[in-house]
Amino acid sequence: MYAVTALLLSVQLLGSTASLVDTVNGINSHIFGYDELGYLQHALQEADQLAQQRHLNRVYVTMSTYDDTLSAMPFLAEQMRTPTTLFDAASCLVLPAPGAGPAVLLVRSTDKVVTALLTHFATVTLVDQPPLLGTSPFQLYIVTPGGRSEGGGQSTSGQNGFVNHLQLLAPQAQQLRLSASPFLVTRWTLLRNEHPRLRSAYTYIMRAKPDLPNAGSIRSDCTLTSIRAGDQLITAFRLPQGSPLPSSFRITSQFLMTSPYTIALGPLHFETANTQGAAVALQAVHGSDAITISSL
Repeated sequence: MYAVTALLLSVQLLGSTASLVDTVNGINSHIFGYDELGYLQHALQEADQLAQQRHLNRVYVTMSTYDDTLSAMPFLAEQMRTPTTLFDAASCLVLPAPGAGPAVLLVRSTDKVVTALLTHFATVTLVDQPPLLGTSPFQLYIVTPGGRSEGGGQSTSGQNGFVNHLQLLAPQAQQLRLSASPFLVTRWTLLRNEHPRLRSAYTYIMRAKPDLPNAGSIRSDCTLTSIRAGDQLITAFRLPQGSPLPSSFRITSQFLMTSPYTIALGPLHFETANTQGAAVALQAVHGSDAITISSL
């Protein structure tokens, strides 16, 4: 009995040790990875150092609104010397203004939509691959705006967009295949400045309604931790597989700022784990609640 017990414990110990070693080395990789503080901190520090060495004035970092990096990454970004914008990688990409020069971009290897958008709207140079526990590493890029899908260049009239928030940068939306799925892509210039605040985020909730009978709206959300006027916001709307592409879309947008929910009891203020905020419908330049954009 003692021998069998010792054998079972030894096998279990060896198996656990081998699994742990493989996980640390990224052999047993999976889609999420472990958001271990040291790895996240190292990746952001390397991005900050790269920006300082190359004299670049902006760092962009992808994050996910569906895991704990939504709180961890903004906290670590506050310690960086270079101004940093974090954005949700699910359906958007933030870049410097066309002609503004290069910047640093830190993305996860699993951010497939962002990686695909980069090939169309920017020129990237891979500098390093900071490790991430249990999965494929980060990708650290020098990114320069401008690529093979300029979509007609900048808007010449400057009169199409949402007041004080977004100006349409390209006169037409583009249909692109990203991560094996069809997307409708629109490009905007951000018109306002919002500084990073503790546990606060800014979200553009956009809906594109195809000019087809009985067609429903397609939603695309983009969450940012800060906003810099002049930056590009590239939004991607996932199209249904096999659906016909209409000649135009009606696009509406809402702006949502979320901040910590606090409770005041006299002179005492208590901050809760919840956030609060109300979405505000944006008004188009022409006075309506939507703009019409044609598609390529």
